[in-house]
Amino acid sequence: MDMQQTIQSPYLKSQDITGSEPGIGPTVFMLRVEMKKFGDDDKPVLYVDRYPKGIVLNVTNRKVLIARYGKESNDWAGKPIQLYTEMANNPQGGPLVLGIRVRIPGPRLLSVHQPTAPSHSGIEDSELRQRYTEQIRTIAESLGDAAKLIWARLPFPRQNSLDQFTDNELCAIKDKLQDLQSNAVPF
Repeated sequence: MDMQQTIQSPYLKSQDITGSEPGIGPTVFMLRVEMKKFGDDDKPVLYVDRYPKGIVLNVTNRKVLIARYGKESNDWAGKPIQLYTEMANNPQGGPLVLGIRVRIPGPRLLSVHQPTAPSHSGIEDSELRQRYTEQIRTIAESLGDAAKLIWARLPFPRQNSLDQFTDNELCAIKDKLQDLQSNAVPF
């Protein structure tokens, strides 16, 4: 018997979203944020349209939401987020745990999972990869700290270098960074 199933919580757990494995969850719409008492601390709890239980917002998730939707949580109602889970540090110490994360959905990021490779007739793959890599580095430098936040929220496995991404992933990263740079849209 899986004893995790016997633990009841008034708050959403990662297993409620993707089961016991890290993965992509649904896009949901935020309803409200309420402050709840946790011992001596008050913590924000986000309620969304798809789940009756709230999501306790950790600092990482709060930073993502503030960067995109502003610091006033009353303005977040009706705005979309995508839930996903990944291995994270255990707040109580000990081994890594599966944690809930939020990201801002976008057509280009969501389409990466069914990639449509751009047609570049006459351009060698290595030349195309080199061009994408140079564009990504140039844009990332101009965005500064915002690029680090974007990098941490990409829907791909964390890679140590750009040449470990597929062509389609590089194209999606470049497009996302260009959108942010040209529209000055916070991530």
